[in-house]
Amino acid sequence: MEKKCLFCNEIAQYNSREQDFANVVACPNCGQYIVEIGRIDSNGYLISGLIREKNNLCLEIGKITSDNINNLLNDPLIPKTIMQKINKILLFYYNKSNR
Repeated sequence: MEKKCLFCNEIAQYNSREQDFANVVACPNCGQYIVEIGRIDSNGYLISGLIREKNNLCLEIGKITSDNINNLLNDPLIPKTIMQKINKILLFYYNKSNR
């Protein structure tokens, strides 16, 4: 079933997992993740970036639930300071360039 990604609002493919009432989401922007919540109020862009980065680095994301969503916002991959954010942007452009 197609509907919008919870984190970036792109059209994504949702597939239900009956054993734990979760959805496997395949988003063209974020990548693949498993979610057990129906909506998110704020900071969706941070979670979207975290999912995308973990997918790019082949790191496990785990199931995203209402219980662990705030823990994800404290993940060390999410930049906290201005310098960390600048480094993340520079690294993104470096990785996308024709080295």
